[in-house]
This record gives sequence, C-alpha cells and structure tokens, in this order.
Amino acid sequence: MWRELIQSISDDFEFSQGASEQSLSKAESTLGLILPTELRKLLTETNGVEQRSAYLLFLLPVERIEKDNLEMRNSSALSFYMPFDNILFFADAGNGDKFGFPISREGKIGKDIFAWNHENDSRSWCAPSLKLFIQWWHEGKIKW
Repeated sequence: MWRELIQSISDDFEFSQGASEQSLSKAESTLGLILPTELRKLLTETNGVEQRSAYLLFLLPVERIEKDNLEMRNSSALSFYMPFDNILFFADAGNGDKFGFPISREGKIGKDIFAWNHENDSRSWCAPSLKLFIQWWHEGKIKW
C-alpha cells in the first residue's frame, strides 16, 4: 500500500527492503513506545525512503529512527533545547531539521506531523497525517 501510494505521488523516491518484525520490536522496546500504525506499516514495506533528486534519505529506516531519537533525547550537547521525549522523529529535511509525531504525557502518539527547527528549537505543525506529509513534501508545501 505505502510503496504504491508513494510511487503514485512521484517516481523520485527510492525504496529499500522492508524492516523486520525483530528490528521494529527492538526499536519500540528501546524507545519505550509503540510505533504509530501507519509508520510501522510503511517500515514493513520499505525500511526508509530516499528522494533521488535531493540525494536525501527522507524517511528514515527503523534503525536510524531508534538511533536518532535516542541521541536527541540523551545528548548533553542538546540540553539547552526543550526536551525531545515528546516527539518521535522519523524523517529528515536534510538541513538539520527533523519531522516527527507528537507523544502525549501518557505516551500516546498522535497522527499529526510536526517539524523541529534545529536553529531555534521551534516545533511547528506541518501535516495532519503521514500520507499528507509525504504528498505535501513532494508538492513543496512543506519547506524547511
């Protein structure tokens, strides 16, 4: 479903082999959360998506999602930013900015997508779903 959807948006995206159940479960355990259903399904179909024209690893593979989120949450170099335990990063703008799902205090992950600006630590809403995030990214409606 996700590959077909993304291919229908553009042929500028390149796919990889899907993530294993083991790697998805490991990331969930390490991060202490359950991946959003849409993201989990996307990762089982393709473990990351590259945008060819921008030479950008746009949607991160599960191993990188795990690594980046741990680093963001635990880095002393980022301690002057607001905490990162309320967002699950899964995509990269290629300029230092990242995109993620919000996480409530109760640990529930929302469906909206927010952008984090690495220069000023702002967090801005950018899409109501993963599907529209991908579509709007390709259409240039999301600029960072």
